[in-house]
Amino acid sequence: MISLNSFKEPNLIHSLQSLEACIMSLAPPYLSTTPPMLSSHNQDPEKLMNQYRSYVSIIIEAGVEEENKLKALQELGQELESIVANPQYPSFLEHMLKVFIRILQEGEPDFILEHTPHQMRKLILEIIHRIPINQTLLPHVKNILNVMFKLLEIENEENVLVVLRIIMVFHLKFRPPYRAEVANFLAYVKGIYGELPSHLDDIFDPRPTPTVKDATMASLAPLLENTYSITLILCERRGQEQPEQLNLIPKATKSLKALAELPINVVLMYQLYRQNVYNDVQEFIPLIMATISLQPSEQHRTNLQFNQKVFVDFMAAQIKALSFLAFIVHIYQSVVNEHSSQLTREMLRLLMLCPQEVALMRRELHQAVKVILASELRNSTDVVESRKEFFLLGLDIYDEPRILGYLPRPPIQGPKNEQSDVELEDYSSPDSDMDENQPPSKRFKPGPSGTFFSYEM
Repeated sequence: MISLNSFKEPNLIHSLQSLEACIMSLAPPYLSTTPPMLSSHNQDPEKLMNQYRSYVSIIIEAGVEEENKLKALQELGQELESIVANPQYPSFLEHMLKVFIRILQEGEPDFILEHTPHQMRKLILEIIHRIPINQTLLPHVKNILNVMFKLLEIENEENVLVVLRIIMVFHLKFRPPYRAEVANFLAYVKGIYGELPSHLDDIFDPRPTPTVKDATMASLAPLLENTYSITLILCERRGQEQPEQLNLIPKATKSLKALAELPINVVLMYQLYRQNVYNDVQEFIPLIMATISLQPSEQHRTNLQFNQKVFVDFMAAQIKALSFLAFIVHIYQSVVNEHSSQLTREMLRLLMLCPQEVALMRRELHQAVKVILASELRNSTDVVESRKEFFLLGLDIYDEPRILGYLPRPPIQGPKNEQSDVELEDYSSPDSDMDENQPPSKRFKPGPSGTFFSYEM
């Protein structure tokens, strides 16, 4: 159990294992694949590996249709456990990752959900996410992370959600040293928060279903500038009266769902590099205050075309930002106290506006507010004077929250790594608990929820 003191600076790093359990709970479900083209049972390992290599060759062969490339990728995803168990896995992994990285770097992001190129890029990222975290992967971590950080700037919402998970897991398990990419990532997150107020009207402005002549980037680019969640569009078809219905995926830099996943990444970077990022994280506080203060206008909310789903996604991002503030409130208490009046007002507003039907989101909001009110902020004049309002919304400012952290999973003891003589460079850590003996489908255990921590009264 993590006590309230766990949030204070001297002991904060000890909650890293709890954060790990939360991150591991964010793993995607098994890949959905086509019926397997190959059965790995009772076959010669060398023949199997040759077949797997042929799939990789198909992916980069110029004359192969995209649908066949996708099927080859699906087969690799389906057979990943067999690949990992094969004696030739290390050499195959190096070959496969070179191809994957080449495709991700040289290929262009696609923003149509139904398009095969998008599905291929997403599947590549999901396979990378499922690769066992062990010494065999270690030599490739630096290159993979370099690519992942670059994809944040250009990819669509769906793919960046996977990219963020890869970044989290790799940093958590391999503990790479502090690099410029970490500072750039924090600047990237601050930039997204800083631009959010200027997009508020666009997010909630009602608009008719857009129609485009084709699904090329030239036609989609203007729409992407004002798209914040997956949106239905109509695409004209030659010789057809009815246009084709397609789903436009927003850029990650505009995505509300991606925005909601950024705070936990910042938490992890603080846990790992707090001496390097202390001032950077402090700069998030005014950005969080500005973010939780945003709301659709009365004109937007009363419009018959008001998009409730977008509103829920928007509030989810605000609540995640508030949960981040709850995590750091004891570390930057004096800075947070400067915003006590605004913070009190916005917490009350969020409690009143959060829709009743999204119970899990409301619970996370309550949890974050409880922790913030358990800090020195509870003695501020603004909070004391608002005690009645908090009480009517189900919160007593004088109740002590019982904070239940995610319990870390006990390490699985396995045989000594056969590659222990591999040079770890700077991607190793004395307390690294890489579990190389688990197959990909067993590495992730579902957690109780997707919040930073679980709080209960």
